Amino acid sequence: MPKTGRPRNFDWEAALDRAIDTFYAKGYEATTLDDLTAAMGIKRPSLYASFGNKEALFLQALERYGERSALETQKVLASQSKVREAVEAFLYLAADWHAQRSQMMGCLIANSSSDCREEQPSICDRIQQLHQKNEEILFQRLQRGVKAGELTQETDIRGLAQFLNGVTQGMAILARGQHNPEAIWNMAKFSMQAWPDS
Repeated sequence: MPKTGRPRNFDWEAALDRAIDTFYAKGYEATTLDDLTAAMGIKRPSLYASFGNKEALFLQALERYGERSALETQKVLASQSKVREAVEAFLYLAADWHAQRSQMMGCLIANSSSDCREEQPSICDRIQQLHQKNEEILFQRLQRGVKAGELTQETDIRGLAQFLNGVTQGMAILARGQHNPEAIWNMAKFSMQAWPDS
């Protein structure tokens, strides 16, 4: 959340979005304060006054990115009445997003996971929380599928939610590291072959 104080002479949300893009492209460690102030169109005093230090800004960037990601996931999972079709739509939306991005930059959460350091516990904890939140959204949709009789009571829906979340994180890594759309689409395709029998 923005800090209180004297009125700002810039758009806080737009500046945060530009910070997200910068962290996205360069990663937390490689991003400098000069990179951030240039991208955000503000000077260091304004950055510190409105966002705190680099770590605090990154945490706010993760929060905003995570909220948007969660909303998209919830939206697509609610778009289909049957749980299998909902999960398939979710996987193919993720594949399409990662395969069609012009720069194929992956996912800010997944990218940041590989940069996590023990000396940055607040960042590591927040990344873990975001992974857990995404997993929980999937779990809740699968749980509704069990209640509707579309999955058996014996189905390990916690394990399935963890698997699905891991698949999409893997897509992000492939997108950034290999730039191979075919491999990303195949992850969605073959993941559905692992769907449990009802």
